[in-house]
Amino acid sequence: SSKPDQEYLEADYECIQGYILSSTINNTRLLCKNRQWIGNLPVCIKKPDELCLQRNCEQICNVDNGMANCSCHSGYQLRGSKCI
Repeated sequence: SSKPDQEYLEADYECIQGYILSSTINNTRLLCKNRQWIGNLPVCIKKPDELCLQRNCEQICNVDNGMANCSCHSGYQLRGSKCI
């Protein structure tokens, strides 16, 4: 809680269309105290569905830490983004 004679600033972050805030940062707000920002700067990453569309996986696409990875159903092997 703030004291009556102290002021605090805060910044709320949003991402542009097609991007989301990284799930590694739970808070989208920074506070400013004594002219210093407190907290972690948020990072915007592409939405998982858009990452998978760009990767063009044939069967399965999983997004982990902002990277799209292709995989195949049982019985198939991955060659590039295709399953054979």
